[in-house]
Amino acid sequence: MTYPYKEIIGSLMYAAMATQPNIAFMTSILVQFSQSPTRVHWEAAKWVVRYLKTTCNLKLTYTGNDAAIIGYSDMDHASQIHQHSISGYAFHIGGGAVAWSSKKQPIVTLSTMEAKYVAAAHATKEAVWLCALIGSLTSPPTMPMVMHCDNQSAIALSKNGQHHAQTKHINV
Repeated sequence: MTYPYKEIIGSLMYAAMATQPNIAFMTSILVQFSQSPTRVHWEAAKWVVRYLKTTCNLKLTYTGNDAAIIGYSDMDHASQIHQHSISGYAFHIGGGAVAWSSKKQPIVTLSTMEAKYVAAAHATKEAVWLCALIGSLTSPPTMPMVMHCDNQSAIALSKNGQHHAQTKHINV
């Protein structure tokens, strides 16, 4: 029996990117089986659709009271069979999410600290872009952005510029 697996995955990808960041991780797992899905994958995809149906009345609310950008980054350390960690971030303005991502890290990290640092760096790139976007639409943010990371070693490494890449200028 054939299932419209690719079609349902396409719909889930659209929902994850446009309005439902909470299904991004599950969708990213299911999309890996698009070429040869089994009944288990089909049942999992239907489960996500049922989840969306039961949560369709929930919505993001923007209060407008607080224009501060707040970022959160996290990851799971090598819990997948491919041993790559999955990074994720979310940015909130006015109490609601405005940007989010969940993706496989391109490298295999050797420690939780390293994986958290990679996730925070990925989130920081988005933060820089988000600040530039907001600055081009209104005025640049006047307060520093708050970025949450739950690993003290990764925070200490990010604050210590000694181990960061340095650009060297060579006179020719």
